[in-house]
Amino acid sequence: MKQKIDAHCTRYKTPLAIILAGCLTLLGACKDNDSTAAAAGSKASNYSGVLKTSLGDYVIKPSTCAFSREGDFDDIEIMGPGVAPDGEVFFFQFSSTGEELSVGLGVDSFMAHSDRSLKAGRWLSEPFTVQMSENGRQFTVSDIALVDANQKRIEGRASLEIDCRHP
Repeated sequence: MKQKIDAHCTRYKTPLAIILAGCLTLLGACKDNDSTAAAAGSKASNYSGVLKTSLGDYVIKPSTCAFSREGDFDDIEIMGPGVAPDGEVFFFQFSSTGEELSVGLGVDSFMAHSDRSLKAGRWLSEPFTVQMSENGRQFTVSDIALVDANQKRIEGRASLEIDCRHP
């Protein structure tokens, strides 16, 4: 019986390893690594963004800008730290596939938990529409309805601008 299980695991281990390696390679290609860029002597990413609200601008420095096109659909995934109008740090995440935007206040890294947040999107507040630029590395979103962690509406006319062009 052990021999049968070992043969089954060996048969599926290689394809799984190839899939995982491919995913990690793709993630690495989409994420800027400042230490690698510095070691290579190149400039750090000039990715930038701003979430404009009535309270002021939430300035975003995306560390991940992933774009993909399937037919007429643009799949956009953006993540990175930022600074709120009052100087507080936050972590920003945007997904066109998930139709969601989130700002975790008081944290500046992926997977860090925050009890305070701003969110928007089809399932959280209201749907939004992404307007892509012709170069495919910049986009805007207008009329974003932001809600807090309790889904209380706090802003109805926010806008987002993201620029993920390479230097």
